[in-house]
Amino acid sequence: MKKTFTAVCLTAMAAAALSAALAGCGEPENTATPDSASSETSATPDEITTAPESTEPSTGEDDKYEAMDFPDAFEDFPMHFVSHGGRPEDNGPSDYYYDAKIEFLGDGTMKGEFFTNLESTDSETIENKSNWTAYIRDGKAYKVSDNEYYFYVDGVRYEQEPETSEQTDGKTVKYVCGFGLDPEENNKLHLFTPEMNIDDLKNDESKMDMRQFLSMMLKDGEGETLGCYMLRGRSDDCYVSITDEEAKMEPPGQPPEQ
Repeated sequence: MKKTFTAVCLTAMAAAALSAALAGCGEPENTATPDSASSETSATPDEITTAPESTEPSTGEDDKYEAMDFPDAFEDFPMHFVSHGGRPEDNGPSDYYYDAKIEFLGDGTMKGEFFTNLESTDSETIENKSNWTAYIRDGKAYKVSDNEYYFYVDGVRYEQEPETSEQTDGKTVKYVCGFGLDPEENNKLHLFTPEMNIDDLKNDESKMDMRQFLSMMLKDGEGETLGCYMLRGRSDDCYVSITDEEAKMEPPGQPPEQ
């Protein structure tokens, strides 16, 4: 039977982590204009086609680990990663959700999307959005262990500048950083292979029940190991890998377009 997505709900702790992620980019204060200034550059996805060498200096941490070509170092590396969920309260409206995606394009570049309306209230519709393109710094991943790596997302370009907002169609749209990306942490993402032990994913900052999260993403979550690739960025901002077939399906819980 073909696997299909069904609606899932976040735990309160996962929702709190999402709120922290949104706060990590700062509260939008300015109305977006064509002349908005930012450390990141606005661009359309088609404008990034190559991954230039980074001019960023190497960190002491990087020197401790073996640098490997990405994604050549991984067997059958997936192109698609997702994270999604709905309102944590059992009695909350069913049309509250968030949906985040990352797609690796095979040439060292990548693109991401993020949308959530979890900040909406009964009296106001608030959407947080992000559409971005980037590349993997130097095309390298750093090997921490046989099942844990990390890399840097470089040259991030947003269609709309983070920390800006606009009023449109009777709702407030806030533009934010990509889900999991933190400029203050050099946009570092951790990568875990399917053989990673789930219990070893805990760290001092993690508040998420990882097994429950995996189950919500329709992954196993009951075994000892992940069984899929996982990306983890800022705090508990996690993505899981999905197949090409799953990538064509609609995310769960998303209300229809008006």
